[in-house]
This record gives sequence, C-alpha cells and structure tokens, in this order.
Amino acid sequence: MAAIVSAAAFGIFYTVLTGLLLLWGIRLYPDAPSFGVGSSFLMIAVGQAAGAPLVGVISDVWSPVTAFVVAAGAAALGALLRPRLH
Repeated sequence: MAAIVSAAAFGIFYTVLTGLLLLWGIRLYPDAPSFGVGSSFLMIAVGQAAGAPLVGVISDVWSPVTAFVVAAGAAALGALLRPRLH
C-alpha cells in the first residue's frame, strides 16, 4: 500500500511542478511564450537524462538510501532557484 501511495504522490507532485515550470517559462518570456515552454521542457528532459544515470551510479557505488538522499538534496537546492521576472 505504501508503494501505491508513494507512486500516486510522485505523479501528482510531478505533474503540478511540471505545470508550474511551464507557467514560469511563459511568464519569464511573455513576448515568446513558446520559447518559455520549450526551454522548460528541455531543462526537464536534461535533468531526467542526467539525473537518472547519476542516481543509478550513486546507488550502485554507495547505497539506494544515499542515492535517495543525494536526489532529495538536489531537489531541495533546485527549489531555491527562481527565475527573475521582467
């Protein structure tokens, strides 16, 4: 049951935060909203492409718990970043 709740929570928060990034992208580039959306999607894809293998390596070298802590730390640091709005 915990795995189902965890997966559902991840899906909900991933969808909400992705939408928030897209809205920030539009607001950051009001004269070119498609650029804001496109750059947001690009950064999400780059983060997934780089983050997944990195977390896998950390999990193999140290432990899954360490990988989780590192990923959570990266997410916390990312939460501190905010775009400058015009």
